[in-house]
Amino acid sequence: MTEAPSRPSSTPPAPGGVGEGAGEDPIGAISTEEIEAELTRREQELARLRGQRHALQIQKIQLDRIIGELERDLHGDNHTSAAPRGTGTPINDLPLARAIAQLYAIGDEFSPREAVEQLTSAGYRTDAKTFGSMVSGCLARERRFKRVGRGRYLRIS
Repeated sequence: MTEAPSRPSSTPPAPGGVGEGAGEDPIGAISTEEIEAELTRREQELARLRGQRHALQIQKIQLDRIIGELERDLHGDNHTSAAPRGTGTPINDLPLARAIAQLYAIGDEFSPREAVEQLTSAGYRTDAKTFGSMVSGCLARERRFKRVGRGRYLRIS
């Protein structure tokens, strides 16, 4: 017969640590200024990493476009498209919603205008006269994005 696992003791651990004789409270040893400085450092690092990620995402979209063009040059124009040949309608490697999702990470907040600027700078091609309206409509329909205010969307998945 096996014994039941032992339950933790009902006595609370020593302040600042686990078990007996843990010593001084480590949080009490850090000043408020040091905590604020560490939080500021982490926020700056987060902003730097987000900027770096954003630049890499734009670079990825540009590389995807170049690869697509090279593949079409090498293998002919064998891609399928809703647009008939010869219309001059640009063909992108990604659907609009997926391209927007690649530009913004989960938790990022942005406006449709910012998305249009990022898409065009990343090489997304369109001849649409109302591309901003297309982006707004896409954001409103897609479950990956949530409207959080007038003209503001949040990437949620």
